[in-house]
Amino acid sequence: MNGDPSVGRTLVPPRDTWQKAGNDGATRNADWLACGGAANGGYHVSTPEGSSAAAIQQALGRTFDDLQRCMLGQGYRYTGSCEGEIRGRYPACQSPDTKKPGGR
Repeated sequence: MNGDPSVGRTLVPPRDTWQKAGNDGATRNADWLACGGAANGGYHVSTPEGSSAAAIQQALGRTFDDLQRCMLGQGYRYTGSCEGEIRGRYPACQSPDTKKPGGR
């Protein structure tokens, strides 16, 4: 076992978990970038040199939440998973347009 939980899974960049009617991938990418996302479909944060792991994790969480709010504000619907305690608290998972676990 190599310890990498992503082995054998196809990982989808966060940018690709958003849909908007009548919009193509290039437009979604442009909107993702405008919201502060990275060109590869992910996101990044800058933290001061020597930041603790907890501080980096908090910065990543805030950035991801801000990206979600921005994409929702641009009329996108989140298609990613809302399963689990942490994901269930995502701003996107609080949106009435997001399909909840169990089809709700």
